[in-house]
Amino acid sequence: MTPWWIPPLRVWAALAALTLGLVAVSRLGPVPAFLGLLVLTPAKAWLVLRHFMHLKHEGFLLRMVVAAALGTLLIYLALLFSDAAFR
Repeated sequence: MTPWWIPPLRVWAALAALTLGLVAVSRLGPVPAFLGLLVLTPAKAWLVLRHFMHLKHEGFLLRMVVAAALGTLLIYLALLFSDAAFR
């Protein structure tokens, strides 16, 4: 049986590794930094939501509420970026 502190420690190590990866990618230039933000930041958010906000223990309905909120946020961000791109 693993001690209770091992899974949060693994998640913390993954978050630290993703942060270091994001810092490394940001030094490559603006385009890789932007793509790194688009890929690595949602991965970090998923880890925080799943483990530290305990969504892995919640029911289907609460997971769908969180998914709907995040989906709405993504739609708003896509509309914002598309408006800014064509100005």
